[in-house]
Amino acid sequence: MLIVAFGSDNVHKSLKEHHLSILESSGALIFIGLAFGGLAIVFFYNFLVGSPIFGHIPPSGPNPGDIWTAGVIPFMNIAVGLKVLAGLSAILLVMALATTLMEVEE
Repeated sequence: MLIVAFGSDNVHKSLKEHHLSILESSGALIFIGLAFGGLAIVFFYNFLVGSPIFGHIPPSGPNPGDIWTAGVIPFMNIAVGLKVLAGLSAILLVMALATTLMEVEE
């Protein structure tokens, strides 16, 4: 949306590909860190249950109204969202800059 509203040159001045690459890598590292955090039992184990963050171990099965039953899944979803958002933004920024350069050459 920023590229459409302000043009690729103005967006490129404030948003560099390097920053998007760092954001994408940090999303991947957060995801891998959460996955390896539960490696003591099994890969992707919910190691946050029973910790001070959750405070109690939720009963198994559906728990309507209990917000803490998802475990590490919301944090992993945020990490994947960061990676996808940064990757797609970098692709769109490079494509917009390439079309601008092609117009200048012609």
